[in-house]
Amino acid sequence: MTLRRIALSFLVLLVASQAESPRVTADGEGALEQLDGATKLDSLPALPETTTPMPFPKSPPAILESIAHAIYLELTNSPYQCANAFLAFIFGLVLVYDGEFSFRWLLVCATFLVVAILAMNQITATWGASGSLRQVVGLEAGIVGGYAALRGIDGVQVVVGAILGAALAHQTLVFLAAHGFHSLVANRWCLVAYFSAFVIGFVIMFSKKLHLKSLAVLSAGLGGAFCSSAIAFACTELAVKGYMPFLQRLPTVNPVGGTWIQFMHFLCSSSAADVGIFAGSEYNLQHQDETWRTDKLADCTLWLIFCLVGIKVQLRRLKQNKAQVGDDKALSQSLLGDLPKQKV
Repeated sequence: MTLRRIALSFLVLLVASQAESPRVTADGEGALEQLDGATKLDSLPALPETTTPMPFPKSPPAILESIAHAIYLELTNSPYQCANAFLAFIFGLVLVYDGEFSFRWLLVCATFLVVAILAMNQITATWGASGSLRQVVGLEAGIVGGYAALRGIDGVQVVVGAILGAALAHQTLVFLAAHGFHSLVANRWCLVAYFSAFVIGFVIMFSKKLHLKSLAVLSAGLGGAFCSSAIAFACTELAVKGYMPFLQRLPTVNPVGGTWIQFMHFLCSSSAADVGIFAGSEYNLQHQDETWRTDKLADCTLWLIFCLVGIKVQLRRLKQNKAQVGDDKALSQSLLGDLPKQKV
């Protein structure tokens, strides 16, 4: 009886709230009926006019680009450049050695950060709280989200595969549209089919672990770039601070230092500013009208060495794991085959 009374009371309150809440008229003009029935929309004070336009919603690639730009600025303006380079070197070694492990924990850390930020924003919006309370709630929520992602890491990888498939479809669609293939963009059914093919393909690839070889190559290349740029940063810092006195015998050598992210940009981009030990010196190679920078040649050589070693190590491990799985499967089948069959 008590539960029925509670349910009946809740139903009465719900009907009363719906009866007293503002309603939209059936003629589509959006006139609102107020609680007392006397106040109309025309009697409400007018909203103040503003000259600031409404912000347009950003697309996912624009959001990712803004995030990458914010990270670049943070790494550029950080006063702890040596710590950044050291962490980049350690992270690069992990990527070179084991790409699957790095990818898994990268997803866990990303889930932790996203859940923690959402929880802290919700606490601020609900209670207006800031400081330690907000951080504690964000930390707890982030740990729960990261642990859930770790326990269900296979499902998280499938979701990431779908996101990567959609991102690759978007980039290839932009490329095709720029070269005259406008039929995909004009026809919505073709557009949906195009995106669905990429998303479903990547989901199947990630669910069947077919991405491990590609992940090994990508992680080795990315890890090699991290390690090479960190080593170049460290050597240039030592040269700038005078710990390489033999460079004084070279008259035109004047090392140009910078932040670690500048060395990373110098390694990956042809339009980046020249940094390094031989920046602007006469020891850069000249070929016709082109200048082959000695620092970049050394960095790319070191990058290639890390990349090749990482690919070889990771592909060998994948081959051993596959052979181990095959041996275990054959052993289980032989053991099950030796069991006596029971007659029904």
